[in-house]
Amino acid sequence: FANGSSIEDVQILTGRARTTVENYLVDWLGEQPIETLYQWISPEIEERVRLASQGEERLKPIFERLSGEVPYWQIRGALLLQQRKVFGEIPV
Repeated sequence: FANGSSIEDVQILTGRARTTVENYLVDWLGEQPIETLYQWISPEIEERVRLASQGEERLKPIFERLSGEVPYWQIRGALLLQQRKVFGEIPV
C-alpha cells in the first residue's frame, strides 16, 4: 500500500482473499499519518459513517444503516478517523 498499490494489486501479489487484504489495509492505515487515511477514506464517506454510526461501534449495524453502500473496510477506516479526532490527533 505504501507504494500506491490498490487492494486488487495486493490481492494478486499475495494470493489472499479480498477481505483479508482489506483487513491488512485498515491495519496499515492505523499506523499511518492522517494524510494517508484521507487518501483512502473520502470526507464524504467519513461523514456518512459518522452519521450512520450514532455512537455504534459494531460494524454490521453501521453497514446496514448505510444500505450496504459503504464497504466494511471503509467503515473501519472512517471510524479510525473519528477515533483520532476524539483523541485530538486531527483538528475537528
